[in-house]
Amino acid sequence: MPDYKKNGNKYCDYHQDKGHNTDECYHLKKLIEKMIKDGELNQFVKDLRDKLAPREDKRKEPKEGERYRGKLKTISGGSTLGRDSKTSKKRYAKQVYNLYQFQSAKQAMPIMFTEDDYEDVIWPHEDPLLINPVIGQNKIRKVLVDGGSSVNILYHQTYGKMNFGGEQLDLCHEAPIYGFGNQPVPIEGTITLSVLLGKAPYTIENLVKFYVVRVESPYNAILGRPALTSFQAVSSIPHLKLKFPTEHGIGEMRGD
Repeated sequence: MPDYKKNGNKYCDYHQDKGHNTDECYHLKKLIEKMIKDGELNQFVKDLRDKLAPREDKRKEPKEGERYRGKLKTISGGSTLGRDSKTSKKRYAKQVYNLYQFQSAKQAMPIMFTEDDYEDVIWPHEDPLLINPVIGQNKIRKVLVDGGSSVNILYHQTYGKMNFGGEQLDLCHEAPIYGFGNQPVPIEGTITLSVLLGKAPYTIENLVKFYVVRVESPYNAILGRPALTSFQAVSSIPHLKLKFPTEHGIGEMRGD
């Protein structure tokens, strides 16, 4: 769709572009319909109460190195959905379909912070909220949760350690990002990666579009408003904690 015909007030998570809402997306609906017809979503077509009923999680935590491609601590100083593989697109369709199945239940889950959430927090403090999510099969430390950022940031030094080739970056023709000392920062490119929050069974995984920039930073990445909105996550700086709804209840990540 030509840019001049796009509705700038609507955004599609599937195409990572403006013009229409995700629930209006023709291509996503057709993909989900085809997957249902082919039986690829049978495991997701279950009774909602059975799906959300509390049950013992018997899965063992993976040993170090079994699940993650790598583990990044500090920096040293995609393909986008439109170009993603069929497997990645199908994974996203399953994610959206699964989301629709328990959306009403998630809305009934209140997210609140209590005195118990202050555990291990040294008060008073002015610390930022840093978490350790799994991004693109890499467990990443020092990821800043910043609801004031209008984009999700992946720093180039971090990107270079994640075993992705530069050719996977999608060229970005958008305006530079502002906010780093009020100076414009050119965008190296964009990449869409899976982001996993929480600890089993209270986990949630979404595809997140990151802008890769080449600037010095004490952080490895920034989860901004787009990511926090997609996870329906709520952060509390005083408690140094991030909470979000999952299929099994409220998940959380404590600040690092």
